[in-house]
Amino acid sequence: MPLQQQIIYIISDKRSGSTLLENILAKSEVTVSLGEVAMLRNHLLHEGYGEKWNWSCSCGQDLEACVFWSAVLPAVLKNDTGKNWETKINFDYASFGALLFSLFPGLSKKHVFGKINNPRSRQVVANINRVYQAVFEYTGKQFIIDSSKIPAQALALSQQESTQPVKFIFLTRDIRGIAFSKKKSKLKPGSVIRLSIKDLYKVWLYKKFCKAVLRFIPKEAVLQINYEELATTTEKTLQQVFTFTGMPSFAAPQYMELIDDHTIGGTPGRFQRKEIKLDEGWKKYYQQHRLQNFVGNIFNKS
Repeated sequence: MPLQQQIIYIISDKRSGSTLLENILAKSEVTVSLGEVAMLRNHLLHEGYGEKWNWSCSCGQDLEACVFWSAVLPAVLKNDTGKNWETKINFDYASFGALLFSLFPGLSKKHVFGKINNPRSRQVVANINRVYQAVFEYTGKQFIIDSSKIPAQALALSQQESTQPVKFIFLTRDIRGIAFSKKKSKLKPGSVIRLSIKDLYKVWLYKKFCKAVLRFIPKEAVLQINYEELATTTEKTLQQVFTFTGMPSFAAPQYMELIDDHTIGGTPGRFQRKEIKLDEGWKKYYQQHRLQNFVGNIFNKS
């Protein structure tokens, strides 16, 4: 009996290991990984996010020249250039409204639900669903991996009609590691890293917002895992994913590497073949910055 087609949407902050998880799941024969579908418009128009790799597919080609995307996009765009075509729901995750929703989701959901249900957001979901459908038809695969990470987008996908069921994997990581990695990625090599309490607060708020979103998604459609376990006990964590999604099991890979992939977005490090191992380089920084370490630890527990 063939498996039902299914979307696996990864929710997480940046620098939380979403590219690693996506890359591991892409090794299955029944999956196709798209990377960050929310960034598809950027890659089509060569603007905004994706400049570091010239907005190309992970195969190295421009989307119009890529064997995968050049076959999928015509059915999605229908002669549109993509200029008026959106694939991302915008939301200010550092706003006061985000804080209220994070702390009191039941009492302050009106603002967030208004954002994800407005005409623009509904059109974004419709566009994304067309992408999913075109990919399923082109590849014949049972699972699509979307590592867009965006919690508001995940909520919108869960609330609006979809031709395929969507399951959500909430990937977490130590807040101190995320804040450090984010700051480091924005600096030139050799620059001195200086983290503020505000940097840690923003990561904490985003995580709280993600958790608030999950309150409005059916529990059976959500699996929470963390990066530390994914990187150290990969086989065990994968078994949780297999049980949750119904995906046929396969051996955990030893390396994170691109093998005939056609993903967009993700960490720039995805182009390098790397052994799967835990990145704890951030700990040295916090050994010398005890206040940030203390606050970050408190945030982790809240």
